[in-house]
Amino acid sequence: MAASNDNDNDDFFYVKSPDYQRLQHVREEAAQHCAEENKRLLSRKKDLENSKDEEVAKTNSILNESAKQIKQLEQQVDHINDLESSKTELLMQKLELDEQIE
Repeated sequence: MAASNDNDNDDFFYVKSPDYQRLQHVREEAAQHCAEENKRLLSRKKDLENSKDEEVAKTNSILNESAKQIKQLEQQVDHINDLESSKTELLMQKLELDEQIE
C-alpha cells in the first residue's frame, strides 16, 4: 500500500505543477475553441439545409408548373390534330361534291 500512497502523492504534486496547469489551460482553450467552431459549423449547416429546402421547394414548384403547361400543350396538340382531321374530312367531302356537280 505504500506504493499506492506514493503514486497518489506523485499525482497530487503532478496536478499542482505549473506545466500541468498550463497544459490543462491549453486543453480547456482548445476544447472551448472546438466547441465554438462546432457551434458555428452547425449553424452554417442549418442555414445551408434551410436554403436547400427552399431551393427544392422552388424547383418542385417549377416542375409542377412545367408539367401543367406540358399537359396543356398536349391537349392543344390533340385539339389541333382533331381540327386537321375534320378539315381533311371536309375537304374530301367538298372534293366529292365538286366531282358530283361536274
